[in-house]
Amino acid sequence: MEIGAPALTPFPMIIDDLLRSVPRLWRGNRLPVVAGPTCPTGFPELDRELPGGGWPTGAVVEFLSDTGGIGELRLLLPALQRLTQAGNHVLLIRPPHVPNAVVLQRAGIQLNRVLVAQPEHEQDALWMAEQALRNPGCGAVLAWPGSRRGGFNDERVRRLQVAAEDGQSTLFLYRTGRRQVSQWAALRLELLPVSHAAMRPADAFLQVSVLKAVGTHRRPQVQIFF
Repeated sequence: MEIGAPALTPFPMIIDDLLRSVPRLWRGNRLPVVAGPTCPTGFPELDRELPGGGWPTGAVVEFLSDTGGIGELRLLLPALQRLTQAGNHVLLIRPPHVPNAVVLQRAGIQLNRVLVAQPEHEQDALWMAEQALRNPGCGAVLAWPGSRRGGFNDERVRRLQVAAEDGQSTLFLYRTGRRQVSQWAALRLELLPVSHAAMRPADAFLQVSVLKAVGTHRRPQVQIFF
């Protein structure tokens, strides 16, 4: 009886099996495995593109947009609803407009757990942000830094990032340009309005571009419908 040659496994398959056998090994075309906790964004299409599947906890997130009133706050409403329903407080520092209580309430956000501060000086804003982030009862801080240099600069954001780690909170920074971004941000997104003459107001959406995400070089773009 003639014995045939043994079947050989293709080399690419061997390499792929070896890579799969090391779960902590990151592959450049895939999202990394994130050890820290995350909070779902409430938008599945965005969660699929973010490491860990949501907003990072204990970290700094930067939003870049040259235009206000395009849905930059609505992007966080599902997360704020989840945080306040869980008993956490949320602090808004220097929002450019007074938050609409009716909209927040309709989104399921507990209004008694939402705090708004309008400090006159940047130093006071920094102090408030740090104290809130370190407080275990605070789930998130949303801040709109002023345009002055030396305020929420790289050194100060590093300090706030440490505070966020200590309190396992998240700092969301709304910036108007790329000149003042911080290297300590774990996630940086650019928000662009998208308009179309044939679209109804209810069809408004944002184009969200991932400019930076710790652990991956992927730079996807996502369209978020409200």
